[in-house]
Amino acid sequence: MEKTVICFGEVLWDCLPKGLYLGGAPVNVAFHVQQNRNFTGFPISAVGNDFLGGEVIRRLQSFGIPTRGIHLSEDRLTGAVIVDIDSSGNAQYRFLDDVAWDAISYDEDCLPDSPGVEAIVFGTLAFRCAGNESMLAQLLARYPGARKVCDINLRKPFDDLENARRLCQKADLVKLNHDELAGMVGESSATNARGIEIQIQTLHQQMPEKDLCVTAGASGAGLFRVSEDKWFWEDAVPVTVRDTVGAGDCFLATLLVSLAEGFSSQDALRKACRMGEFVASQDGAMPHKC
Repeated sequence: MEKTVICFGEVLWDCLPKGLYLGGAPVNVAFHVQQNRNFTGFPISAVGNDFLGGEVIRRLQSFGIPTRGIHLSEDRLTGAVIVDIDSSGNAQYRFLDDVAWDAISYDEDCLPDSPGVEAIVFGTLAFRCAGNESMLAQLLARYPGARKVCDINLRKPFDDLENARRLCQKADLVKLNHDELAGMVGESSATNARGIEIQIQTLHQQMPEKDLCVTAGASGAGLFRVSEDKWFWEDAVPVTVRDTVGAGDCFLATLLVSLAEGFSSQDALRKACRMGEFVASQDGAMPHKC
């Protein structure tokens, strides 16, 4: 049976110095899920009834990604974010306000059948407006057997830690980067495996029933599995970074697919790291060579 990963949240255009790239963390995850045989990435979001909104739909359809979960807004523009890249390839983001994905809606009849839904991914950024949370609640209730995944994206000024903690309570797995982990536990960012493991232990005490996954750029990534009561770590393989946009989203998609396919926690983490590194070596979040 084909498996579906529903991805709820923002769809937007990343305005990079080198051009416009389709993005938004949930849509990035859907794209990378879609690259795997027998898996479908199913985005649920909203675009404006404008040129860029039409191009979102056209582009997703060209990738073979279902678009029936993308709501067409008549009174809000398609989202965009200005992305500034520093000399190391790291990104800073400036989001447009009051855009289509701030008011996501969907038709129940367009949703995938329950037996094939493997996971539901939702990012914290989509809840900068309160209305989206009621839509997510309905979605989670519809698929009680799916793995619930909270992707923490703390982007100033949308970096409310209490909001992030509240959303984590809806999840089975929480994914975040090492800076976000430090913020969640109230400490300075750790840059080595041992320091990150200690901070994950602190977060685990706050969320004892959640699997926890952290990415740490050039250091690597780690995964704590509650079912195994074990911490796994994978060192990074050096690459020449073009930009880091979407690398974490590719990592998450690969991790979810690999776990669903029955790979061990360590092997799934390894596969996710290699794919995230590849995306970091390319321009934009959805390189066509994936």
